[in-house]
Amino acid sequence: MGFDAIQYYFESGWQALMGQATFNLMGLASLFNLVTVLDIILVLLLMWWLWWKIRGTALLGLIPKLTGILIILFISKLLGFLAVFYMTSAGLVVVLIAAGIIYNQDFKKIFDGDSHYSRLAKRSILDGNYDAKRFFTELSDTVVTLARTKTSALLVIKTDESLGKLAATGTPLGSPFTKEFVLDVFSHRSKLAAGAMIIDNGVIVAAGSTLSTTPPKRFMFSLTNPAVQQAAKNHDALIIVTHKDKEEISLLHKSGIYTKLTPRNLDRVLKPILLG
Repeated sequence: MGFDAIQYYFESGWQALMGQATFNLMGLASLFNLVTVLDIILVLLLMWWLWWKIRGTALLGLIPKLTGILIILFISKLLGFLAVFYMTSAGLVVVLIAAGIIYNQDFKKIFDGDSHYSRLAKRSILDGNYDAKRFFTELSDTVVTLARTKTSALLVIKTDESLGKLAATGTPLGSPFTKEFVLDVFSHRSKLAAGAMIIDNGVIVAAGSTLSTTPPKRFMFSLTNPAVQQAAKNHDALIIVTHKDKEEISLLHKSGIYTKLTPRNLDRVLKPILLG
């Protein structure tokens, strides 16, 4: 085969490819009507719903990768690159199967309807279950009882910043804050009592939180614990500690540190923070 024949072979192939692409583009333009617009809107709504479901989970990192694969699929189909289209389709299937195995727990939470902790707190407000004054009274009564019974406990309460990262290091709960439940958790020294209890708008969103992705071997219920100090600094959280050997209450919020609080003067410190 001579050079002219080889040149003709590639030129004819390129012309055929461009002709196919032009045909596909013309067909795409002819189909761009109201139905196509509705189709695009539905796809965007579906992607928004998917993002809403997986935000706050490790699955969110898959969105750019899946978007890139879908773009390659669209372009290869449009230009008639069938080999690339089928190989990319196979790659998409492999990625989805791998994601299902690696992120099994995240998928389980989504399909089981296990909402993110912030949505649980928001739902409580919308349902009328959250009352700031009632929560303040319940919290104060709970902390006083913990102190008087010398029960060691660590409560981290949202004030301004999100506590999502702190809740992720514990066991998700999504339970309404009640005195009975808190006392039951910490007095029996269960697994949930091994770390901090995270509270957001009257909802116990997690318990047993280490407040850090690299927890120490022994998690201290103390304001001197670096993880506790970091949580207060980075998240503006209200942190309350009760002790097992003394009837005292320790409290940390932003730059304010209160130690040796008695049940009598606890309300005086909590009111400006929780009720403003």
